[in-house]
Amino acid sequence: MTEQKPLPRAFSDVFRNDETINVYSYIRFSSKAQALGFGEVRQLEQINRFFEQYPIARLVEKFEDLGVSAFKGKNLKSGQLAKFVERIKSKEILPNSLLLVESFDRISRMGGYDALELIISIIQSDCAIYTLFDNRLYSKRKKDSSVDISLIQNILERANDESRAKSERISDAKKGIEKKEKMAELLLNNVLFGFRL
Repeated sequence: MTEQKPLPRAFSDVFRNDETINVYSYIRFSSKAQALGFGEVRQLEQINRFFEQYPIARLVEKFEDLGVSAFKGKNLKSGQLAKFVERIKSKEILPNSLLLVESFDRISRMGGYDALELIISIIQSDCAIYTLFDNRLYSKRKKDSSVDISLIQNILERANDESRAKSERISDAKKGIEKKEKMAELLLNNVLFGFRL
């Protein structure tokens, strides 16, 4: 059994007067290969470990985008994340709640200000975000949150760069395959044409 721990120091600023922390969890992975691998299992294990360590936390609802890309914001347009954001806008999410996620790149891999604006809008709506991979809490109720914005931006930019590089590698690989297929077809046609002569 996982050892129960006191809440991280940052939680005392945000949830000081709360007997229970209302938690919404979000997991996402992009491809079927990740489903067959450890992408989903890894995220679920981290979330389960959090609740074992901190009994004060209560899972209200979980949101899952399985096999949905965040590079161009598909999860924000039609995924479970879109539903969560809509519920924030309609004030259906409990005040001073916590969104539990492995990392910001689970929420978004979009470039520019789009991803940053999304993250900030969630935090500004009085829903804190806790990233499990580095055990960091982001909330507008924190006493000192000046460092958070630049840290969030750096994480999001790195995630977007990784996705862009991966997309370019896949695109180049597809072009290479298409080129080989055309060359093979051309060679076959030449052989057949030469044989007919």
